[in-house]
Amino acid sequence: MSVTARIPGYRGKTARRRIALVLSMVFRERGGIPRFNQMLCRGLEQMGSGLGLQAKVISMLDRPADIPPEVRTWRHVACAPGHGKARTALAAARAAVGSEALLFGHVGLASLGAALSFVLPKKYGVIAHGREVWGEPSWDRRAALRRAARIFAVSRFTAKRVQEGAGVPPDRIRILPNTLAPEFEHLARKIRASAVPNGGPEMLTVSRLGCQERKGVDTTLLALARVAPDAPDLRYRIVGSGPDKPRLENLVRELGLARRVVFEEGVGDDVLARRYAECSFFVLPSGQEGFGIVYLEAMYFAKACIAARAGGAPEVVIDGETGLLVPYGDVDRLAAAIRRLASERDLRARYGQAGRDRVEKLFLFEHFVARLEGHLREWLGMERQA
Repeated sequence: MSVTARIPGYRGKTARRRIALVLSMVFRERGGIPRFNQMLCRGLEQMGSGLGLQAKVISMLDRPADIPPEVRTWRHVACAPGHGKARTALAAARAAVGSEALLFGHVGLASLGAALSFVLPKKYGVIAHGREVWGEPSWDRRAALRRAARIFAVSRFTAKRVQEGAGVPPDRIRILPNTLAPEFEHLARKIRASAVPNGGPEMLTVSRLGCQERKGVDTTLLALARVAPDAPDLRYRIVGSGPDKPRLENLVRELGLARRVVFEEGVGDDVLARRYAECSFFVLPSGQEGFGIVYLEAMYFAKACIAARAGGAPEVVIDGETGLLVPYGDVDRLAAAIRRLASERDLRARYGQAGRDRVEKLFLFEHFVARLEGHLREWLGMERQA
């Protein structure tokens, strides 16, 4: 029976370990959390045979048509849409029965864990991405975090905020950073060999343009206006969409930057990879990144990065080594960083090469799978193979 008809059962008769995952979204959109969830599912499928693992994934916001055909053929991970919040809760309860562990992909889903923990031999786990667990979480989220046996945080910064805001003991928290998708690695290697940088210096931002998000795109436009008289050829490309785009377009016109700034949206991975390859450096001085996959993407193309000294970004972009960090919202410091990278080609090249080396050493998919396997073995009490 098709996975679109019902929540699929565990496949295979030899699985020794059964786990269930409740995720917000996996395949429907490209954003940071869906991308992380995709890598999580793919990692489980890859390690399933070696660990004797069978996983059931319920994705609350995905539709049946969002699940790719190749995913339906996986042997160790069965993915199915949750069909909304209420039906996801019911599916999670069914998946929890007989599972050794239950993992929630967002703290907003984890309140189900308290209700379902009585059917689990082990308590549940929660993935902590960023601002949803920063500060002092609401009482229900705080309770869900405190009851969890494991918190998998994408950065040390987020781990610390979980400790401080929710009172979770540090021995329950493990770090599981983001990673590049293997397809992006292959695409990057292919495009790097053929891409020719544009004529003048171009800085690139890849981001969702949300009204309530502190991505720093408006700050970058203000900084560009200050740099413009000294850098007549500098251009700025913004790849992304969202409800804040009209306001940003108006700001471009007000600042007299219409000939320098290009907005672009709806691009596929191949075009996006080419944008990374052709830009001179990457800039996203965001105040809310729990990690920031886009920094990894830019660094893999050997591009220097400008980020804010906020959230988890400093764990990805190393100041004075792979790029420059500035205080969030500081237009003067951001303008100085832009001016420096726009004018110093050798510095860009040095930072870019260091960034690529850092990604290849720490953040490829193989590193993600190794960390995930280690965390699961520990959590489930599995002996590590020699």
